Amino acid sequence: MKCTDIQIGDINSKDKPTLEQFAESAEAESSLGKSFLALTQETAWSSDYTVGAYLTDAPFQKPRLVIKHETFVRPLVIKDGTGTDLSLRGIEDAVRDHFRECKEWLQPTLSHLQGQINDLFRAREKITVDKAKAVIVAVFPEAAEATPFSTPWGRDLCAFSTGMDEGPVFVVRMLDLEPAGGVARIDCHPGYWYGLGDGVEKNKMHGLFWAELARAFAARELQIPEKDLGCEDVVATEKPWEFPQVDPYVVEKVVLRDGPGERIVVEFGSDNLPMKAELSMASREEAVGS
Repeated sequence: MKCTDIQIGDINSKDKPTLEQFAESAEAESSLGKSFLALTQETAWSSDYTVGAYLTDAPFQKPRLVIKHETFVRPLVIKDGTGTDLSLRGIEDAVRDHFRECKEWLQPTLSHLQGQINDLFRAREKITVDKAKAVIVAVFPEAAEATPFSTPWGRDLCAFSTGMDEGPVFVVRMLDLEPAGGVARIDCHPGYWYGLGDGVEKNKMHGLFWAELARAFAARELQIPEKDLGCEDVVATEKPWEFPQVDPYVVEKVVLRDGPGERIVVEFGSDNLPMKAELSMASREEAVGS
């Protein structure tokens, strides 16, 4: 350890001995004096520490060693007669214990700060969630009591439900923190939605979302009951990664089927929202042939 300060004898004396002079003094023969000299000669683990010896005759200050380290919350003070083992190993153990004590002293403050950090994160993300909820309720008023249950931050699909025991699931797609990617009401259990995982296929989150957008759009445009429309295929791709990238997907079309009857193609525009719904060529040919 590096010696930083030595005080012996009269506390008011301005004369401070050097380490060599201290080694020749009577105080060097005391228990603390011997420990102090041993610490200044220790080189295996203590090069980042400093130690000062205060072996004065002050009436209200017992002789002590003061060990400091840049990570200590407060210095480690070692006094004789307090049960501390004054051997090198004993002081090493005291240093280790002091690290643990410093950690315990900091823990309440750390917990408080971590709580503040978490609150800041939640408050920031709540802006996005509240915007998503407002758009959903504007389209589906029955979602007024819905709460978010699948909003991993960084994902573009925010899902809401009125409870985890049953559907439906209300989903809004956020692009660049704006609800610009469409809103859908999906008749499935929240647990089913949560387990789908990302993907453009019809049995994945994004695929199912676009299929529901297409079903609702085709039902309005072609005056077909939405419950009669099933998804046959979702044709979409994921773009190569680049930064910045507002929307990483390209949705070409969703193919629906009206029960066992006509096949309906819903084309999507450049904004990845439904643009046009019409009977497929195959369905037209089947209709003409019949």
